[in-house]
Amino acid sequence: MTKALHAVAPMDGSAEAEKIFPALVAIGAKKVTLLHVKVPGDREGELAGAADRARKAGLEKVESLTTDGTPADAIAETAERLGASLIALTTHGKGGSDRRVLGSVAEVVIRVSATPVLMIRGGDIPTPPALLDRVLIPLDGSDHAWRAVEVLASLADPAAVKITLAGVIECLGPAPKLGAPKPDDNVETRYFRLQDESTRKTLTASADRARSLGFDVGIDVALGSPAAKILDLADASKATMIALTTRGRSGLSRLLFGSVAEQIVRASTKPLLICRVNG
Repeated sequence: MTKALHAVAPMDGSAEAEKIFPALVAIGAKKVTLLHVKVPGDREGELAGAADRARKAGLEKVESLTTDGTPADAIAETAERLGASLIALTTHGKGGSDRRVLGSVAEVVIRVSATPVLMIRGGDIPTPPALLDRVLIPLDGSDHAWRAVEVLASLADPAAVKITLAGVIECLGPAPKLGAPKPDDNVETRYFRLQDESTRKTLTASADRARSLGFDVGIDVALGSPAAKILDLADASKATMIALTTRGRSGLSRLLFGSVAEQIVRASTKPLLICRVNG
């Protein structure tokens, strides 16, 4: 890791929010700021024991901070002001929501935060040592998408992480089977074969670049609906995390266009690392 990892962990007084603690231990967080954004109806005693429980979980340097404001904006702004390495939070269930930090607020944090966001579903916490074992990173060949690789390298020892760089070629209908070229191949099959070859070439170059950082790297390519295929590739590679790059406050990189990232956020049961870039 290039620097001591400082994580901001939003707390809302729930047991679900505190399930992020083992993940923070797993990634070697050196400092954790437990952040509470006050909202109407708060009970002051709700967070009294959170710092103690964080220390008992194995986190050494733990601080508590309370602030006002709209939860998502306050979380993002505080993390940026503190120079945090990442925001780490849990969400409740698959597409569900809880009353404050959990659920929809987490999605807004992902859209507005300049700080990388580690998001884990409260009911799907992996065994901590496995959190960064195998990471799937969708790439589209752009420097924007590469941001996820750089962030991962800053959070973990690359030599201890196996990453799979994934490319998805959008196919609205049934994906053709791409075997060896045949004289009677139709135009569609030829087109997708060329796309597959180009994507693999780009991913191979990216894999070499990632290896220079110390990562153990594999590549994979799929045809179909981007969000669904990214999730399929994550399962096939036995990924313990998916790392995504998003672009701008609400825009997404070319691969993760439209609502694809939101679909992954809502559907994935795996931990997610979301990295936003401007431009």
